[in-house]
Amino acid sequence: MKKNSFDKVIDKNLNKYINLPLEEHEYFQEFYNNPTVEMQDYYKWRSASILCFGIHYYSFWYNPNEEDFKGIIDAFAMAYIAHIMYLYDKEKKYTRTLVEGVPLFLSILSFGEEREINLMFHAIIGLIRDSLNKKYFINHQDRTLQEAFLLYDAYTNAANHEIWKEYITKPLIQDYQRGFDIILSDNEDEINSVLSDMMKHHRKTAHIESFTSNEFYSTEWRVFPIEIIALMRYRYLQGKSIDFIEHEVLSKFIPYLKKAEYTLSPKIEAAKTKIYEILKYLIYFCFS
Repeated sequence: MKKNSFDKVIDKNLNKYINLPLEEHEYFQEFYNNPTVEMQDYYKWRSASILCFGIHYYSFWYNPNEEDFKGIIDAFAMAYIAHIMYLYDKEKKYTRTLVEGVPLFLSILSFGEEREINLMFHAIIGLIRDSLNKKYFINHQDRTLQEAFLLYDAYTNAANHEIWKEYITKPLIQDYQRGFDIILSDNEDEINSVLSDMMKHHRKTAHIESFTSNEFYSTEWRVFPIEIIALMRYRYLQGKSIDFIEHEVLSKFIPYLKKAEYTLSPKIEAAKTKIYEILKYLIYFCFS
């Protein structure tokens, strides 16, 4: 297979998951095949989601295939389940943060269902309010956080715009603004140029070991440029072609972004349904 300049980034960030001790792989397989659905287990869901992502994404990167892409979507769903558990856990026993939650929100916007998108929006608002209560600064307002809110507005006809707008006090940085402005254009050359610039920003930023300076701090988002993939997916859902996108990293995903909807593995879907059943009264209150 032709070498890709992103290979080193993949190997650096994911080798640790491929080479984990056997007992950790066995733990993951046991949890993945028989996931527990208890409110205190959301740290397990987050841990398992990282391992699930690492295994499937590493395999997908070097041999793109539908089965591993489904595994990646499963991993995002597992992380989503952890965030929804956290949203409704009054004790907040295991911390969830915006730096991992915001890119996940972009992935749910891209691959999730309407209910998941709305619940993830409220999870992000909850994380913002938690941070403000602790007197923390809200990072990445001018990057992934604002992009996620703008895409949420686009998908929902700005239904909750008034809820989030007070938390954004800075304009988008140039790379993100250009991406948002151009993504539905018919100028394919300009789109390729802008998305290439966004990938340059991603590569320049993703290696920084600071969650305040790196909006891609969590492992998944260092290697999966969700801030660009979310725009590509949005373009496709608006009836526009993405087949012309040339970048060596982004073009790898094109065949897998052209589905009407995405389904989870039966075990993860069943666990998600069980969580909704446990939380149904709280979820109903949230949207009533």
